[in-house]
Amino acid sequence: MVRNLKLLLWKNFILKKRKTLVTVLEILMPLLFSMIVMYLRLNSLPKKIPPVNYLAINVSLLPDFLYFPTHTRYQLVYVSSKSETLKAITEAVGKSFDVEFEVLGHSSVPLFENYILQDPKAFFVLAGIVFDHTFNDSKQPLPLKVKYRLRFSYTQRNSLIAQLTSKQDYVDSWGTSFLYPPNPSQEPRALGHSDGGLPGYSNEGFLAIQHALDKAIMHYHAHNGTTEMFEGLSVLVKRFPHGAHIQDRLLVTLQNEFPLLLMLSFICIELIIINSIALEKEKKLKEYMCMMGVDNWQHWAAWFIVSFVSALLAVSFMTVLFCTQVNSVAVFRNSDPSLIFVFLLSFATATVFFAFMISTFFQKAHVATASGGIIFFLTYLPYLYLTFSYSQRTHFQKIGFCLLSNVAMALGVRFISIFEIRGTGLQWKNVGGFSGEFNFCQVLLMLLLDSVLYGAVAGYVEAVLPGEHGVPKPWYFFVMPSHWRGQPVPLTQSVLQVADPDNSPKSKLIQEEPTNLKKGIEIQHLYKVYHTGKNKHVAVKDLTLNLYQGQITALLGHNGAGKTTTCYVLTGLIPPSSGCVYINGYEISRNMAQIRKSVGWCPQHDILFDDLTVAEHLSFYAQLKGLSRLKCPEEVQRMLHALSLEDKRDSLSRCLSGGLRRKLSIGIALIAGSKVLMLDEPTSGMDAVSRRAIWDLLQQHKSQRTVLLTTHFMDEADLLGDRVAIMAKGELQCCGSSLFLKQKYGAGYYMTLVKKPHCSTEKIAHLIYHHIPNAVLQSSIGEELTFILPKKSMPRFASLFTELEQRQVELGIASFGASVTTMEEVFIRVNKLTDSSTEIQTLKIPSIQSHHLIGGVPVNRIKRIHSRIFSIPSGLPIHHNTGPHLPTVLCHAPEKGPVLLAQLVLDAHGTGPGAPADHHLQPHHLQPGNEHGQRAAGTDPENVWPNRRPVLYFSQFQAGSSAFTVFYRHASGGGTDPSGDPELGGGPPPGQGRGGARGL
Repeated sequence: MVRNLKLLLWKNFILKKRKTLVTVLEILMPLLFSMIVMYLRLNSLPKKIPPVNYLAINVSLLPDFLYFPTHTRYQLVYVSSKSETLKAITEAVGKSFDVEFEVLGHSSVPLFENYILQDPKAFFVLAGIVFDHTFNDSKQPLPLKVKYRLRFSYTQRNSLIAQLTSKQDYVDSWGTSFLYPPNPSQEPRALGHSDGGLPGYSNEGFLAIQHALDKAIMHYHAHNGTTEMFEGLSVLVKRFPHGAHIQDRLLVTLQNEFPLLLMLSFICIELIIINSIALEKEKKLKEYMCMMGVDNWQHWAAWFIVSFVSALLAVSFMTVLFCTQVNSVAVFRNSDPSLIFVFLLSFATATVFFAFMISTFFQKAHVATASGGIIFFLTYLPYLYLTFSYSQRTHFQKIGFCLLSNVAMALGVRFISIFEIRGTGLQWKNVGGFSGEFNFCQVLLMLLLDSVLYGAVAGYVEAVLPGEHGVPKPWYFFVMPSHWRGQPVPLTQSVLQVADPDNSPKSKLIQEEPTNLKKGIEIQHLYKVYHTGKNKHVAVKDLTLNLYQGQITALLGHNGAGKTTTCYVLTGLIPPSSGCVYINGYEISRNMAQIRKSVGWCPQHDILFDDLTVAEHLSFYAQLKGLSRLKCPEEVQRMLHALSLEDKRDSLSRCLSGGLRRKLSIGIALIAGSKVLMLDEPTSGMDAVSRRAIWDLLQQHKSQRTVLLTTHFMDEADLLGDRVAIMAKGELQCCGSSLFLKQKYGAGYYMTLVKKPHCSTEKIAHLIYHHIPNAVLQSSIGEELTFILPKKSMPRFASLFTELEQRQVELGIASFGASVTTMEEVFIRVNKLTDSSTEIQTLKIPSIQSHHLIGGVPVNRIKRIHSRIFSIPSGLPIHHNTGPHLPTVLCHAPEKGPVLLAQLVLDAHGTGPGAPADHHLQPHHLQPGNEHGQRAAGTDPENVWPNRRPVLYFSQFQAGSSAFTVFYRHASGGGTDPSGDPELGGGPPPGQGRGGARGL
């Protein structure tokens, strides 16, 4: 584990070193914004302010708005109205001013509140006086110990100037929920206001009403004593003087602007991380490294360490710039530098994990980078809303906002600025703030929690949305016991229906396996099923295949056949749904770590690091496979020599041509003596010389190795493949040597003739059928004729070719030639048979409707059925139809797709079991015709092929359709039928060629 982590760290640091500009930018961007702050600091130095003294204010003065002329008098309201005493006291309060008040009473507080909320006249209520006493009758006296509450308008009425000039954030309230100002300052609060500014106890009339009410209550209890005492007495209030202090306008500015600068300084780090990780995913580099044995946690850990180191350097420089005094002043003069460092590092860590999280949502690097920058900036915007409503937010709401790391960072800067303004600075002893309040310590904890949450989201999204080539887990995978125990959930028996290999219809198409070779890969009943909602797709179905050491096994199949899925299972990238796979004796579900050390994988498309050299690639992957660091240089040199890449040793992979990149991919698979090689189209994109060199290299290295080769080059499979396996629709169709497959699927030799103008196709066909009666016309397209000549007729080829050459001018043949069956033809034949659902060796002839053949010949007149591809057992249930001129067939098959079906030989002149002896095929039912179904000139229907055995050729037909092409001929006595049976005769009568017609 540690070894792989070290290799990944080495790789990541090399990549960062190669991208010098990006790496420098990653560190300089935070420094650039820090230097902007330093510049502001040097141009906004703190100032020493002398002591401030204030004027005294008479508390008996009413607000100015009470003296404005109105149609309605202002009101004083008291509770409870049941007491005449309270009414008298309230009236005394009103009379103590030179403004006339209307006195109203309410019996209870709810009625008073209802009046304030619903009555339009309530606008003129200056104050409500609520006495906390119960009065049983109107004459009950007021107790000596009086308790009352003054209720004024929630919104101040006479403090507009104070509202515009004050820096407090409780402009529209009395601030009664605060023990201390939310934004404390070394400067005096409301510097230019002798009354103290907001909330305006003097300007709103609160002090005047309170003073008048106190005098009225004292006068009620001691009328005589208080009269003399209050005469000539005036009460004044005066603000405490403010001592000399430091005025630092920069701290106030930084409180609002510094969070934005700090966020922008880290956005570059975030974008670089997102781009690097998303680029590895886009180029499938992460997937490839996982195949080579890298665990997912190692990949993330390596990127975190590299990113953390970059962030650590940036944070260290920023802390020095913020806390170091320049010209006897620093940005943060009073705070502990270590605490500033921890705060910035916590934010940097959260930013790294935020980048990890964003990278998992996107598959393309440029999209991820652009989206990541936008999302990162958007997460800062909620702080702007929070600044305008900070005092109204609850403790838990503030914690909730901190789930966005940018908001948590901004609140942390707010606390630093507040403590700097106080002059104490942020220290370890005061990070907890006051009990029950949101504080800086909670900001630090939330930044750490954000890192954990972002990392968890990244892991979850990667599991549920792994991308193009991964296997998504259910959204609820984390509650599944199998996820924590590491045990796969077995599929139901309805999904996995394992076939019996001995009774399999394809068993005769699997060549007997060698007994003297060791099995390198053993696949037993492998299934891979993908589930999408309620739907399922079986990518690999009951695959059983053995690959042997010292052999190259070529795996062929069209796109979607299951080759790549099989390779992914073998490399451990995806788990099998069912079945067992053993590689060098290790089972993949239990021992994948050991297996990966011996597996070399060459993917279809080159998966290389653009900024690593050829030698670095080979060294990196060799050590991932377990090769020691000391032996690595020698192994790299040996592989460079084998690949003829010695002169490209120090070239970056992005500078290599396509063919050289392909060679490097093959070298990565071969290096470190991989015992198992999986090569997916290794020579694609290479020139002929390079392909031949790679073929020789693979032949040299296949001893003591198990090689699985997938390719679309049939000649490559034919030449390199000791065994060739062909897959279609997720199933193995056949497996064996190329010679074995050609024998099973080959139709014989293909003879192609190029026609001249005025060529006689009928004469050419007549000549070929004369020499080889069971030849088959495969196609007649344009100027080319193609015939299939069975292998068993090889002794007659010489005479045929001789006569064709002698009569070439007469027949109008420009040229002709013959070729053997190729692997490409075998591959096409296998896929056609698979697409048409035609089972080899057990071909099911479609039902032919009705009961009788022409002339009443019953079913038992069918002598035998032959196929160009294989023999068909006799005794199949076949029904026939009666056609107007030709024996016709109605073909029905379960799937679409053309297929060359079979030859049907009819016994038309013998008597079958249970058939009347007089049932003979009447000649007038057979009308010879050309390829368009027209009667040939000079023929007499009554004298054509009497008592001959017709042979029907089923040609290309469409499944589900009743139309197909029928080619027929009559065999004369003494010849052979298409199967070589002399009993049936062979060859057309003299002067007659093959006729053809379209069946109904």
